[in-house]
Amino acid sequence: MLLRGVSGTFSVDETITGNDSSSTVITGNVESKDADTGIYRINNATGTFEVGSTVTGGTSGATAYAVNVQAE
Repeated sequence: MLLRGVSGTFSVDETITGNDSSSTVITGNVESKDADTGIYRINNATGTFEVGSTVTGGTSGATAYAVNVQAE
């Protein structure tokens, strides 16, 4: 997932929360990150994060918005 507008710092292994196109809550875990490029690998997602949705870190409180989402 490509994130922009990051405020705060997402941690590896942190649970993040966002929404899909139906406003259903989606969660996943940060597997790895490259803060310089804004690319975050998310695993164990409960659905597909929606481009443009706000993503929030469960423990850090960091926020960002998704600009590109690709499933593996």
